[in-house]
Amino acid sequence: MFEIITFGSATVDTFISTENQKNFCQKDHSHNGKCYLHYPLGAKILIEQQAEHTGGSANNIAVALSRLGHKVGYAGKLGNDLKAQKILYELKTEKIKFLGTQGKTATDYAVVLDSIMRDRTILLYKGASKELKLTELNIKNLDAYWYYFTSSIGQTYKTICQLAKHAENNGINIAFNPSNYLAAKGKAYLKPILSRTNLLVLNRQEAHLISKKNNVKEQLIVLHGLGADIVVITDAAKPAYAFNGRSIHTIWPRQHLKIVETTGAGDAFGAGFLSGLIKTGDLSIALNKGLSNAEAAITQKGAKNGLLTTKNISTAMKKGVRITKQKV
Repeated sequence: MFEIITFGSATVDTFISTENQKNFCQKDHSHNGKCYLHYPLGAKILIEQQAEHTGGSANNIAVALSRLGHKVGYAGKLGNDLKAQKILYELKTEKIKFLGTQGKTATDYAVVLDSIMRDRTILLYKGASKELKLTELNIKNLDAYWYYFTSSIGQTYKTICQLAKHAENNGINIAFNPSNYLAAKGKAYLKPILSRTNLLVLNRQEAHLISKKNNVKEQLIVLHGLGADIVVITDAAKPAYAFNGRSIHTIWPRQHLKIVETTGAGDAFGAGFLSGLIKTGDLSIALNKGLSNAEAAITQKGAKNGLLTTKNISTAMKKGVRITKQKV
């Protein structure tokens, strides 16, 4: 029996640095002051650095949880290609059981462009991961204490909804981490999962899209009211919050971190939080474990290269951190 099975995408990510990394970004104040990099049409731009790593939220979370000492399975759909071979090899290396399937559509991949000012732009191809059918999974192999659902689209989202009902009927806890494009669908669209969710992990933008609230306290209360037992909201370099319907636990990020690249930070946080929750049941300890894992992840390029293990996360958690608790 598995402690956790993750569901969603696994990708091969190519990180590219070009000469644009040396240029300041141009802010477009007509679009909320967002920063834009511009690549001249028709130009040939030299790549200064290139690196390839596996990624995808469900894959990242599975690896993070396995390194923290949990028995983990990954259930998703891959293609029959070299990218799939790379993912399957790394899953085996990380002691993660592949419980999914493979098909004719190409494996998901991403191109991560020019990490600047602690952020990046990702070009993402959604292929095989959006085609998973429940009939392609052996439900007998999906016995676990927790299901961790990551963002899914197409047929796979329908399958996740079916699995949420299966989890409820079989006493399996659900952790759910939607992305912006899934959160933008709204609470009615997400109800089949949200109404059965034990742990909801999302960032401030996703929280706003679902709750339609700007204030973080209001977001926590609304999201908890949609069915989640525990709601966790992260906000990049700002404080993160956990709410169980009775009290709000807040953690402040540590200062003076050397941030290399932020891809996978949310996945590392969610995995660390769930690990802490499973092992202690304490929201403050879970927040510290999530933050420690996320802060380690962003010190290296690639979503998984900086992830902590059972050997070093305790040391990381002992480093000075501010946590408060407020009754609601």
